[in-house]
Amino acid sequence: MKNNKLGILSTISRRRGSAAIEFAFIMPLMTVLAAAVIDFGWYMNRFYNIQQITRDSARIAATIYESEDNQGTDSVTAALDHADAVFTGLGLSCDAGCDVDTDYVNTRRGFRYITVSVTYPHSPLTGDLLNILTILSGEPGSSPLPTEIFSTFTMAVEIQ
Repeated sequence: MKNNKLGILSTISRRRGSAAIEFAFIMPLMTVLAAAVIDFGWYMNRFYNIQQITRDSARIAATIYESEDNQGTDSVTAALDHADAVFTGLGLSCDAGCDVDTDYVNTRRGFRYITVSVTYPHSPLTGDLLNILTILSGEPGSSPLPTEIFSTFTMAVEIQ
């Protein structure tokens, strides 16, 4: 009778030990997977914000009245001011090297358009965790997430 109880107890303790070992193998993998999902969500949030800044700045610039001799300086200024205001409103800092470029084109046929391009540096929330994994996978130098976000938008300027 005693031997039977000891046999059951040793079986239960072995199962607990194997569960601990399985947990030790699976937990780092689950942590990296969760970090990758969080980083991807963070990147997509920033990507959407940069796209929205680009579109809104082009729309604002396209609706500014330009005289014939002004050649787009008011539109360009409005686009840059709007992009700066939205960056500040979203809490995004341009100290790290963001770049807002505008290109105002007046064609020979009288059509005008403005192109706004925004480049914003991106750094993952988890730091170099995902980059370390790419090095371990045998592909050094490749990053799973881009280091910058780029968006461009072109819009026709209203002729008034």
